[in-house]
This record gives sequence, structure tokens and C-alpha cells, in this order.
Amino acid sequence: MSKIIYSGIKFREFLSRRGITYQEASAFLGIDKNTIGKAVRGGNLNISVLLTICNMYHLNIADFFVLEHDGEETCLLYTSPSPRDS
Repeated sequence: MSKIIYSGIKFREFLSRRGITYQEASAFLGIDKNTIGKAVRGGNLNISVLLTICNMYHLNIADFFVLEHDGEETCLLYTSPSPRDS
């Protein structure tokens, strides 16, 4: 089974590429510096904070989420008849 989880990787990479410190991001966004830290570590984040980050920096909200697999393998079994079955 897979699940979608929040990840701060893209935001951390964004800030790093642009040389923006957490303190600078905090001032620009009007968000507490500790909350910026949570955002880049992938901690629990209020949706309004995430929307503020995306809107102010023109980031795609989907980039903040990743698909996590629990290690189980899935197998698709195709059961329709094929020409080889004739």
C-alpha cells in the first residue's frame, strides 16, 4: 500500500538554489522562522502556511508531496484472453 506524504525536499532545494536563508524566507513570507524550518524538514504543516509558501514563491503545491511505498510489491494480473490463448 502506498500513501502520499508531505516532503520539504523541494522547498529546501528551492531556498538553497536561490541562496535564501530561513530567516529571509520568514521575513518575506511573514511566517515564523521555526515554521519555515518545519516546512523544509517535512514536519506537520498548516495548509494555509503551505499555500502562502506556494503563492508567494510561485511554487506548485503538488511538488510538496511524494508517494511513499510501504515495501509491499504489487502485481497486476492480466486475465483477459490473448491471441496466444487460442
